Amino acid sequence: MTSYVRVTLVVCSLMLGFGTLVDARSVNVRQTLTATGADPNAAGEGRLSIKGRPSGLSGSLEIRTRRLDPQTTYQIAIDGVVIGTVTTGGVGGGRVRFNTRPHGHDRLLGVRPRGRTVDVIDPNGVVVLTTTLPTTGQSGSGSTRLLRPRRRRRRPRRVRG
Repeated sequence: MTSYVRVTLVVCSLMLGFGTLVDARSVNVRQTLTATGADPNAAGEGRLSIKGRPSGLSGSLEIRTRRLDPQTTYQIAIDGVVIGTVTTGGVGGGRVRFNTRPHGHDRLLGVRPRGRTVDVIDPNGVVVLTTTLPTTGQSGSGSTRLLRPRRRRRRPRRVRG
């Protein structure tokens, strides 16, 4: 990467409030969802991935739940606004993925979840699991882990003869 491109990325990231060059490139965060007491056995995890692309930032938010009521639909809310649902399987586990560029089974992620509260809400409107996602670049507490960006493995090219 040339120094001109690096300087441009740093200036743009500072103007947009992203902090550092690392933040503008790629950030992966894993956050534990905390049981609120409505269902003390409930557990879960949220994964936030933000990637810098030439066309702008893209991101995904994945919510995984465990030990909830089986065959039940729960709402996923960010700062109190419902953005989707997750339906648990036969043993109470569920998974839903939101993406700024949805494909396959992904749902649209239309908000910036950094620094916001994510709740899993049961059919009665009671918050069962909750967490606050860290802002990009924030050092993690015991339940937050900053992950390294995944590197693509290059496959050897086949020589056609």
